[in-house]
Amino acid sequence: MPIDVACICGKRFRVRDEHAGRKGKCPACGQAVVVPTPAPDPAPIEPVEIASPAAEVRQKACPDCGAVISFYALVCEQCGAQLNTRPAKGAKSRSRVATTFRSGAEPGSPIVGILLGLGVGFVVAFGSAWAYAYMDRFFPIWSIFITVGFGAVLGYVPSLMMIAGGLRSRMIGLPLCAVMVAFGYWLTWAVWIHATLNQSEDAPAVGSLMAHPSELAGWIGAINEAGSWRYSGNPVHGSMLAIIWIGEALLILGTAMTAAWTTLADDLPRA
Repeated sequence: MPIDVACICGKRFRVRDEHAGRKGKCPACGQAVVVPTPAPDPAPIEPVEIASPAAEVRQKACPDCGAVISFYALVCEQCGAQLNTRPAKGAKSRSRVATTFRSGAEPGSPIVGILLGLGVGFVVAFGSAWAYAYMDRFFPIWSIFITVGFGAVLGYVPSLMMIAGGLRSRMIGLPLCAVMVAFGYWLTWAVWIHATLNQSEDAPAVGSLMAHPSELAGWIGAINEAGSWRYSGNPVHGSMLAIIWIGEALLILGTAMTAAWTTLADDLPRA
């Protein structure tokens, strides 16, 4: 096809494309001009298939409840299980324990969780308080391990029952666990005093100590003054014994609340 050529004198003319890149003379002024080389034709544009948005959707099954959810979901919409962390190879998700109680059934309600947690929790607190009091009384060398175990039981078991019943709120679960810790600790004092004074004729009954807080406080003060055990031949009493008792109480409460906080985190609904 012809090529347009423009001279500096303003003359425009056409030549055959076979002269592209060659020099020639302008027919008007005689000046030498170079015939430009035309740009090559652009490559044809091939159509590209765009996948349908529906074809990009990937799904997976929730490892806890089995519900079909988005492959990229971080939290299961059905059971609230957190999916943004991948457990180590061979490890099991903590929430699997709670899911076991709900296997094959719909989750309960917060009321059911509260009643189940309180019912089982008070039974566990009652039994573990007796065990802790006697073990602490007769095996003081293992006192710190017994204390940690007592606190862990008081926090973990009631929380697990709350989750099984359908309660998924730390704001409710933690105060309930604190109530059961207080009950278990109160009962522990009554049983421990009864075990300590068991050889005397005026040893108070556990029920009487539980029903009369002033009587319980009086015996605690009397034992603190006299001391209940010896270290290097000297009785441990007074402020030193009080500090030890306070440390045990804080250890029980801290261990129980930590166990409850961790357990209740398994089934919390997350945004």
